[in-house]
Amino acid sequence: TINALFTGAQTEVGSSENTSSFAILHVQDGSAIDVTGQYDLTITPGTLTVEQIPLHITTDSLDAVYTGQPISCQSYSLQDPTALLPGHRIEAIFATDLVQCGTYRNIAAIRILDAQGLDMTHNYSITCQWGTIRIKPAPVTVRTESGTWVYDGQHHSVDTYTIEGLLPNHRVSKAMFFSITDVGTADNRVKLTITNQNGEDVTSNYTFDNQFGTLEITKRPVTFTSGNGRWIYDGMYHDNPQLTANNLVPGHTYVVRNCANIRDVGTKENSFSLYIYNDSGHSKNVTANYEITTVFGTLEVTKRSITVTTLNNAWIYDGTAHIWDVCSVQNLVPEHSIQLVNCASITDVGQIP
Repeated sequence: TINALFTGAQTEVGSSENTSSFAILHVQDGSAIDVTGQYDLTITPGTLTVEQIPLHITTDSLDAVYTGQPISCQSYSLQDPTALLPGHRIEAIFATDLVQCGTYRNIAAIRILDAQGLDMTHNYSITCQWGTIRIKPAPVTVRTESGTWVYDGQHHSVDTYTIEGLLPNHRVSKAMFFSITDVGTADNRVKLTITNQNGEDVTSNYTFDNQFGTLEITKRPVTFTSGNGRWIYDGMYHDNPQLTANNLVPGHTYVVRNCANIRDVGTKENSFSLYIYNDSGHSKNVTANYEITTVFGTLEVTKRSITVTTLNNAWIYDGTAHIWDVCSVQNLVPEHSIQLVNCASITDVGQIP
């Protein structure tokens, strides 16, 4: 008979030899005699192995709105609640510094402690599925005012606004407004920079409901009046491009184009077209910013007075009709010529004009 005494033991995760001692007894007539010494005993110990307990932990997810303060989600669940040994507990340390908007993994540092607070983590095979913490921007409402101006070539803006929903200790540190110069309408846009109590830019942590006012520039009324002109007919074209402008923006200039002209006897409106520029260098055409009224003068060419004198001549009667178509002219336009028609003729002795 063999008596075996096993002395090997393994409690924590790991492996060790299954040590033991043996005694060989001879049992005869109710008594046992130790005969171990009669044997050449070779003992081959086995191995004792304690494996880790599988433990799957899932941290919870959270959707939150930015508050300017740290946001955390310190809850979790076990896939198999019975996997944790009696007297053991989980210590989970979660991140507590999540302030800015964004999406983060809800990671925790996991330890397993026993009833005495000793670390038993090494006895568990821990797998984790991390939840998600999503911090969304805080909503604010921004309202701007409206404004209307008559065009004057200047930049115009209305630098007033209200904001609702700003977190305590946060303030607007900078406001940049849109401006308008030319005729038309535009939203009174504003770009705000928001800072916290430490002066840090936290603008990206807000979502803006913008209710913008309207900026409007209306056309500037201006009247252009052309002058008159009167000439005696001389065969040349005449014009008068001189204008007077009423209510033009100071510093603005204009260029007259397609000015009317006149050559022949009669009258004609002194019509014109023009472009208006913002300076004498014609840097920018600003005609569209004006409501233009035109008052046309009158161009007139009057008849030219000339004097035609026919000359004298005399003939000795010869029974034929005689014509003398030679004359002198005073005040005829240079390079113009005169041709006499239906001239008088004379045949018989006498005089005719």
